[in-house]
Amino acid sequence: MPLAAGGAHVTNVDVSARYLDWGRRNHVLNGLDASRVRYSRMDAAAYLHYAARHADERFDLIVLDPPTFGAANPRRGVKSWKATSGYPALLAAVARVLTPGGLIFAATNTRELAADGALRRLVETSMGRVRWEPLPPWPEDVRERGRVAAVLFRPR
Repeated sequence: MPLAAGGAHVTNVDVSARYLDWGRRNHVLNGLDASRVRYSRMDAAAYLHYAARHADERFDLIVLDPPTFGAANPRRGVKSWKATSGYPALLAAVARVLTPGGLIFAATNTRELAADGALRRLVETSMGRVRWEPLPPWPEDVRERGRVAAVLFRPR
């Protein structure tokens, strides 16, 4: 069940208007209350910097699923992004806007971070001690095993 359908207030952040529009259409198609969902067309790092300065921008659950690579757009002030080098800073920025006891779901399809527990090690290195939460097993129809990694944790 989508978070908004369960009563949560949801904020979607993406630099791409195309993907934000796709999300809006999906919410309409699923009959979800649009007043519970915000869309911010911003670079995630810029949004997190903004949110850290505003006390009303705190989140109980943050879902991180950044792209492997993102091209720079100097006109919009967007810097290039590479998950292998940018993920630690993203985790630090997320920690500043997470409520006490909040959860972070971190995912990646970046080959280097998806292999052999690399994402888990990156989280531990970046965040220090965390409390890991269990995730259900991957569905049988997921063919990208070994190319996708996800972890759920609470910073301590």
